[in-house]
Amino acid sequence: MTQYIYSQLEILAQTPHGRLVFQNVIGWVVLQSYARPHQALCEIAGNTYLPKENKISLEQENLVKQYGYTKRRGDRTIGKIIQISTSEERDTIFTELTNLFPQLYQESFEECTSTLYTDVLSGITNPKFTKTMRALSQKRTHDLRLEVYRMFINATFLLAINQDESPREVEKLANLPCFAVFTDDKSIRSWDPRGTLWKKMYGFEVINTIMKHNPGSLIINPRGNISGELYKNELQTLAKATKRFSPKRPS
Repeated sequence: MTQYIYSQLEILAQTPHGRLVFQNVIGWVVLQSYARPHQALCEIAGNTYLPKENKISLEQENLVKQYGYTKRRGDRTIGKIIQISTSEERDTIFTELTNLFPQLYQESFEECTSTLYTDVLSGITNPKFTKTMRALSQKRTHDLRLEVYRMFINATFLLAINQDESPREVEKLANLPCFAVFTDDKSIRSWDPRGTLWKKMYGFEVINTIMKHNPGSLIINPRGNISGELYKNELQTLAKATKRFSPKRPS
């Protein structure tokens, strides 16, 4: 297992925007390489992602800080930028995680499940849509709300899905499932640095897909810097408006 982890670290060091996830039933560590993959962001799961009985204690947090980690993503993770281009640098992070993982997650680092993703970017961006969402959050006018609806229907999003490609439930509202879409890759990482399975879809396709599951709401960029939520009555109105659209999916 040790050699396998070393080989994954070496591949990550040669992969722009790659992701390497180390995980067990309690928690996880994610290494996300940058466009120049000699550097990576190493993030340790914070209490947002951990079971109630396995929250990180103050003592554990202080231990992690001794290695140079600081809180990130609104205190949801603890991370730092690391160097991984040389074997010596990869030795350093391997040794570090070998020490930290069992003290945080009650299992040796070599026993965790490791998964390497080498093609994680969708290429989707929605700068005009997110700009309008921000404007609506600052100035809640009827015209801006209608503009958000119109832009949503025509824009392309990343719908969080399950293995069977059904929409992934991320929360509940009044005992009804809530689903999630993302405007870009960065917003997925803000929600969960491990990423998620996603399907690229037009907004009107997203509406038609989730309406089959009686949604309580659709959350846009959950935990993101620019986020919003479409509630059941809004989704029903949009569903009626989208019936005239083609079912063609973006490539």
